Amino acid sequence: MKIHIHVGVHKTATTYTQSLLHANRDKLHQAGIGFIGLWEFRSTFTENLMNFEPGVFRIEDHLPRFFEQKVPREIRGLLISEENLIGYCGGLVNSGTPFGTAANRLAHLRKLLAGHDVTLFCAVRDYHSFLASAYCEGLRNNQKFVTFETFRSRLQWDKMNWAKLLARFEQSLQPERTVVWRYEDFRSQAGRILNAMCFDQNLDLVPPTQKSEYQSFSKATVDALEVIAKHLDPEIAGRLIHPIGKALPKNEINGAFEPWPANDVKMLQRLYQSHCSAIPPKKFLFPPMFGEPDGQPD
Repeated sequence: MKIHIHVGVHKTATTYTQSLLHANRDKLHQAGIGFIGLWEFRSTFTENLMNFEPGVFRIEDHLPRFFEQKVPREIRGLLISEENLIGYCGGLVNSGTPFGTAANRLAHLRKLLAGHDVTLFCAVRDYHSFLASAYCEGLRNNQKFVTFETFRSRLQWDKMNWAKLLARFEQSLQPERTVVWRYEDFRSQAGRILNAMCFDQNLDLVPPTQKSEYQSFSKATVDALEVIAKHLDPEIAGRLIHPIGKALPKNEINGAFEPWPANDVKMLQRLYQSHCSAIPPKKFLFPPMFGEPDGQPD
């Protein structure tokens, strides 16, 4: 059976993509494409991934979950979109290791899906914006506030390399094919990306009716949390991450959280382009288009 696995990465329009697929799951099912909504998949599969026993677990036994109404006679394939399969942003914030658990998790997933035709789907993102967004996402699920400077000092730069990370993902999952794109190209190429995920069925997918991305924190939110952590306690600041984030949303008044100096941004952009160039061109769904991003969903 063909299985398309979209592993993210985090903060590359994954939430928007999953919401769109969930909104169109009837169309997917009618086309013979099995899809489970993110939260059901996460609670049922992702959180139990390492407990499933190869040879005992059979994804075929779970087809009724992938097809809500009725399992069709002819199945085109299964579509899985779940960035937590490769880990969590909290792990990056606390350890400084990008996707440190991904190798073991994807290797185990490969054993669970032995005998199936797997395609890996993965986006990459400019380092300066990815790291700022991933830091904010990591804070959302942290019990203790961590300053960006602490996070930056922990970051293992030798491992923050999309070409090498993608190679690790592939070595562990051993997909038959890999499909890659740049997050910065998502808005202009979303149709092509989603069509590839949906087994090239040219489905007329309707955008979700509700806003579906988690925005990064505002500059005011992070500044306020830093003051609380410094003068009171990082754990107190940790308990206030959500209420302060809600009270000080990203807007013209509170500003966007952009922690990198201009020279660092330019350096990281050059590094990103260099690493993208090290990814074999045949893996890209379309040639990467380097330039200014055009307001992407997070």
